[in-house]
Amino acid sequence: MKKMMTVVLVAVLMVIALIGAQIASAQVSEKELKSIQTPDKVKTSIGTLKFLDGAPYPETAETVYDYLDTARAADAFLKGMPGCSLLALIEGAHSI
Repeated sequence: MKKMMTVVLVAVLMVIALIGAQIASAQVSEKELKSIQTPDKVKTSIGTLKFLDGAPYPETAETVYDYLDTARAADAFLKGMPGCSLLALIEGAHSI
């Protein structure tokens, strides 16, 4: 009886696996695939970024990291401006 239950359970699991594989293998049109893939070249304001199968080339990664460093530096500068202005106001008031 125990062996029979094991065989039935294995059969049921195999059927579930096969049904699940059929459900997961949906057809995707060529248009949809092209709309979600990464192009080989992308022209941006920081230059042309090149990719191989969606992964950036080393020079592309370096360009993007340099841009991020510059953007973060500009952000830090701009966020520090109000504090510097306030300090200048306080020191100006003390000097009077």
